[in-house]
Amino acid sequence: MESLETEIKLNYLELGVMARFDILEFGDDAGLYLGVTPHLGYALSGTHKFSGNFGGISIDSEEDVDFDDDNINRIDFGVGFGAGVHFGNIFIDARYNLGLADISDNDDLTINNRGILVGVGYRF
Repeated sequence: MESLETEIKLNYLELGVMARFDILEFGDDAGLYLGVTPHLGYALSGTHKFSGNFGGISIDSEEDVDFDDDNINRIDFGVGFGAGVHFGNIFIDARYNLGLADISDNDDLTINNRGILVGVGYRF
């Protein structure tokens, strides 16, 4: 049986600005919030992994992404949706990022980024 799987992992530097809406307060210094975050990203690096069995040959390799040769755009943009809770200056939140840009330069293929983020932080 022939099968070939490919996986691409990209590392982005992203800039996003969150619009935060406080929806529930717990006392004077704690609460629950919702957020919407438009973001713009630039791919810094990535890996391309191949594995499977093709033509009787077992394949298991990994290589760095060459953005020009692999027809992958470095620029991505999208919107994130999330919710969180804050206790004083400490917060915990979770977001889902929805990539709106097609990062593939191939007309026959559409690639969009998706991501789940969980964060813990401290506000100064």
